[in-house]
Amino acid sequence: TVRFLCALLLSLQSAQSIALEDPVQMLQQVTQTVMTKINADASHLKKHPNELYAIVDTTVFPHVDFVEMARWVVGRNAWRDASESVRQSFIKEFKTLVVRSYAHSLLEYVDYTFEFLPLRTDPQTQKRLEVLSKAKGDGRILNMEYRLVRDNDAWKVYDIIFESVSLIQGYRAQFAEDIQRNGVEAVVETLHKKNERAHHASEPVKQDA
Repeated sequence: TVRFLCALLLSLQSAQSIALEDPVQMLQQVTQTVMTKINADASHLKKHPNELYAIVDTTVFPHVDFVEMARWVVGRNAWRDASESVRQSFIKEFKTLVVRSYAHSLLEYVDYTFEFLPLRTDPQTQKRLEVLSKAKGDGRILNMEYRLVRDNDAWKVYDIIFESVSLIQGYRAQFAEDIQRNGVEAVVETLHKKNERAHHASEPVKQDA
């Protein structure tokens, strides 16, 4: 009986190991998929940004933890004090902002190659980890670090360090003073107005009949 229980535990552990997503492979596949689409039609996507946003939203952002990002950007105390409805509104507007910003940044790396380095730690034993990457093109080598958090059997990105500059720290610095003075709800309203202006600016111009 003891041997059977030990064998059963080992088999369950093995099954969990197989089921756990490989973070490096996931990042490689997502990056290859999105950049293949952008490289194939970069000129068109520059003129039709809403199509670019849709590619990023459906290809990249299912692998991003926006709740974790929002908590870091807003700050522990302000996030704790905000109501659930305000938190959800912030996540919604923040995601829209990041979609547009990240999508436009990808257009700067058309025809670049991306290399992901092997992990320095065992993902089976980690709840958070970092994946190092290099972007090569235009005679440059750019260093990136993806920070991921475990979500059941998957890994999700919550920060990208680009040439030593943190994405979430940049946004936190951008919103910190406004959050401190006016609260998270006021920042949500500001973001909403900014996103609305950007949305209308990206709409195709209608031709007169």
